[in-house]
Amino acid sequence: MFILLSIRQSLVILILLLFLSGCADSAPTPVVMVTTAVSPTQTPTPTHTPSPTSTPTPTVTPSPTSTPSPTPTPTVTAVPLTISGNPRLAQLSDPMPDGRYPCGAVDLFDFPIDPPHAARVSRGGGDFGVFRQRYDKYHAGEDWGGISNASNLGTPVYSIGHGLVTYAEPLGWGRDQGVVIVQHTFKDNSTILSFYGHLDPDSVTLYPGECVTRGQQVGEIGQPRTVPHLHFEMRTQSPYTPLTGYWATDPTEVGWIWPSQAIWEQRIASAPGVLWTRPFHATNTQFVGNFDDESFILLEDQQLLRMNWSNGRSQSLQFDIEEVNTALSDSQKNQLYIIDGSGLLSAYKIPDSDEFTDTVPINLELLWQIEIDHRRVTQLKPLPEGGLILVSRTKMIALDSTGEQLWQHELTQRPFEWLITPEAIYFSIVGNGQGVWRIQNANPPHIISSVGGHLTQSGEHIWIYSGGGLYWVNPNIEHSETELLFELPGKSLQWGDMTPLPAGGVLLAHPDSTISRLITVSPRGEIQQQAAYPEAAEGKQRLITLGEHIYLVSEQSVQNSTNIVIFKLDLPASKLQRVFSGGTRTPISTDTWLSAFEDSLLLLNIGGGTLFNLNPTIASEVTLQLIE
Repeated sequence: MFILLSIRQSLVILILLLFLSGCADSAPTPVVMVTTAVSPTQTPTPTHTPSPTSTPTPTVTPSPTSTPSPTPTPTVTAVPLTISGNPRLAQLSDPMPDGRYPCGAVDLFDFPIDPPHAARVSRGGGDFGVFRQRYDKYHAGEDWGGISNASNLGTPVYSIGHGLVTYAEPLGWGRDQGVVIVQHTFKDNSTILSFYGHLDPDSVTLYPGECVTRGQQVGEIGQPRTVPHLHFEMRTQSPYTPLTGYWATDPTEVGWIWPSQAIWEQRIASAPGVLWTRPFHATNTQFVGNFDDESFILLEDQQLLRMNWSNGRSQSLQFDIEEVNTALSDSQKNQLYIIDGSGLLSAYKIPDSDEFTDTVPINLELLWQIEIDHRRVTQLKPLPEGGLILVSRTKMIALDSTGEQLWQHELTQRPFEWLITPEAIYFSIVGNGQGVWRIQNANPPHIISSVGGHLTQSGEHIWIYSGGGLYWVNPNIEHSETELLFELPGKSLQWGDMTPLPAGGVLLAHPDSTISRLITVSPRGEIQQQAAYPEAAEGKQRLITLGEHIYLVSEQSVQNSTNIVIFKLDLPASKLQRVFSGGTRTPISTDTWLSAFEDSLLLLNIGGGTLFNLNPTIASEVTLQLIE
C-alpha cells in the first residue's frame, strides 16, 4: 500500500505499506515523557512535561447524510484501456564487437532461469551471503531452482548478458559437475563475471574464447551431490578458476556481488528517465523529508543521509546518536526530530545552505531532548504549524517545536491513511472506530466524518474513498455532514487508490471481484467516465498527479518477487503508456514507498531492492518514440 501525503515546497509523499493491522480497543498505558537534563544551545529544555490535555469528547459524531437515492455504481460498461509502451525496448541492443568489447558491450542483464524476468521461478535470489553451518562459510552465490511445479533437473540455463566465455568445463566442480564463467564488459570498459555451476556435463558445449549473447543457453541444471539446482554467482575476480562457491568471510568484501540485486539495479539504472540509483543496503529505509531546496533526508541502515535530488550524491549527517530508529523533518521550523534506540527524542537544527559544503559531513546542532517510550511509537507526523505528533498503536501525543506537550488523543487502532494540506492534517481509521479526523493549528484532533478510507482534497471537500463507496465532506463548514456520492463495493481498500484531478474532481483506481476500473469523478461528485484496465496493469494500485499528468503505479507480486510498473494515463483516449518497470527478488513490502518532487520527479524505493529517481516525462517521451 502506498500512502499519499503533501508537504510544503511542492513535495508530495507517497509512503508505501507503513501501517500494519490495528490492535483492539483497550485501556492503554500512557506514553510517558520525562525531561532529560540537556544543555540546549538555543531553545531551552523544558523543565517539566505538562499533564496531557484530554481530547474533548465530541457531542455529536458526524454521520453520513441519509441520501434518499444514492447513486449506485452503474452496470459495468467501462471502456477497455489499451496498454502501449515497452521501456525494455529502449535498453536492448545487438552486440557490436570491437577492440574494446571483444563480444560487444552489455546492454541489459536478464535472469539465468526463465529469462528475461524469471517470473515463473520461485527459488532464487534470497540466499546470497548466508552463513552455512555445514561448510562453516558464507554462500558466495544464489541457489536457483527451475520453473515452479517442474523438475529442476534438465532446466535450461542462460547467459545473463552479452559476454566472453572465460571458463567452460563439463566437470569443473568434479562430482558437483559442470561450470561456465562469462565475462561481461560495460561501455565504460569495466567488467563483471557471471558464474553458472552444477551444470549437466553433457550440456556444457561452450569453449573459452567463444562469445555468447544475452539469453543464449550455456547449459542445463545437472545432478550434483545435493538436490539439483543452479549455483549462480556474479563477481569481479577469478575469471579462469571456479573456486568453491563459499568463502570464509563476507563475500562482498572480496569481489562477490549479490547477483539478483545487481541484475535489477543494472536494469533500473539503464531504464529511460532514471536519473540515478542506489543499491539495496538494509531494511527500514525511510524518506524523512526535505533538507533544503535541492536535497532530502534518507534514513538508511539506522543512519541519516542528505541526498541530492538531481544526482543522488549523499552526505552523512553528524550528531551524537549512533542508531536512528525513525526521524522527521519539520520544514516549518527547520528542525529535524530523531528517535533513537534508547528512548531519546532529540531535536536538531537543520543548517542553512551557506553553513555547510557538499564535500564534508554536516554537523547538526542539538536543540533539546526528552525521553519517551520509544517501543510504543511507530510513526512521527508533522504538525501544521511546526512540531510533531508521536503516533503509537493506541494514542497520539503532540509536541510543539520546543518539546512541550500540546495534547494527546486516544486511538482505537492505527490510522489507515494521512493527508497533509497547507491548512491542516487529516487522518482516517477504517474498521473499528472508523472515521476521519482533522488537526489544525495546535488543537487536538476533531472528528469530521464517521467514514474512513483513502483521503484526498479537491476543491472545498475532503473526499473519502471507503470500502462501500465514495463520500465527501466540507471541513470548513461546522458540523458538515458526510455525503455519499455513490456506492462502490469492491476488494480491500489496500488494492485501490484516489488522486485529485488537475481540473477538479478525483480519479479512482477501483478493483472489485469482476473488473478493475479507473473512474473519473467530476467536481460535482458525478461519474464522468469508467475505463477497465487489463490484467497487465493489475496489482496494488496507486495514483499520483504530477502537474498536468497522472500516473498509475502498479505493485505486482509473482512467486517470491515484486515488480513495480508505472503507467502514464491518457484518459480521453483510454490508454495506458508503460513508462517504467522494475523490481526485486527479495521483496520487503513494508519498505516500498514513493515520493514526488516539484511535480517532475518520482523517488521510488522498491522494498528489498533499488532506490532510484525517475523523470517520468523523459521516460514517456522515449517509450512514445518507440511506439511511433
